[in-house]
Amino acid sequence: MDKNPTTRKWIDIRGLAVVVLDTGIKVGTVDDFYFESESNAVRGLRVNTGLSGYKELPSNGISAIGRDAITTANQEMVIDERHDGRLPALPLGHSLLSYKIMSESGDLVGTVGSISYCRRCDKITSSCFLTSVTAIVGRFVYPLMGS
Repeated sequence: MDKNPTTRKWIDIRGLAVVVLDTGIKVGTVDDFYFESESNAVRGLRVNTGLSGYKELPSNGISAIGRDAITTANQEMVIDERHDGRLPALPLGHSLLSYKIMSESGDLVGTVGSISYCRRCDKITSSCFLTSVTAIVGRFVYPLMGS
C-alpha cells in the first residue's frame, strides 16, 4: 500500500480536522473545496468551524495534509469566506458530483462519480489541479480526465 500517494480522493479529505500547528487547536473540519472550473485549480478549503459558521483555508495556508488532519501554521490562516472576493463566485467541489457527462452529439453518457486531486509534498497549492474525474455509466466507471 502506498503511504504517500501522489493523488488522493476527495472523499478521503472531507471531514478531516483542521489543526493549527502553533497551538494544537482544532479550528474546524473540512467541508468542501473551492475550485476554478476553467483551470481545475483548487483555490482553498471550506472549513466548518461550528458556531462561527464556515471559513476558508486558502491553498497557500495549508502546511500539510495528513491521514487524520490538515494543518496550518497559525489561526490567522483560516479566514472569513468573504475576505477573498473571488471565492463566493467559485463553485464548490461537491457540485462536480452532479455534473452530467454528455457526448459530442448531446447524448447523456453518465455522471461524475469520483474526484481525485494532485497531492505534492502533502500540500495543495494554487498550481495543484484536479487530476482525475470518473464517469459512472450504468455499472461501469470510465476515466474522463487524468489517470
